[in-house]
Amino acid sequence: MHELHPFTDAEVARLSIEPGVYVLFQIENPVYAGGAENMRKALADAKRRFPAATHFSTETVEGTRRILTQRVSDVRRELKLVGKEVFVASSRSR
Repeated sequence: MHELHPFTDAEVARLSIEPGVYVLFQIENPVYAGGAENMRKALADAKRRFPAATHFSTETVEGTRRILTQRVSDVRRELKLVGKEVFVASSRSR
């Protein structure tokens, strides 16, 4: 999960509909890590939840839901996002 993509509708539309892990960034700072059965749909939904996120990174995960859940947990731990969800709110929503 090293390649950052701009968090735009066009970039999200290019994503696979496969299961995987995604990380949202504000500039280069990770703010949220999640997993989904359909990364394209999950990131489209995340654009509404995290309007100030600027970039994202993804990793396809093959296997069972348990494997996906474990990978999300590993990524959160690696990024020190365990046990917290950082909400990146737009200045307009305050």
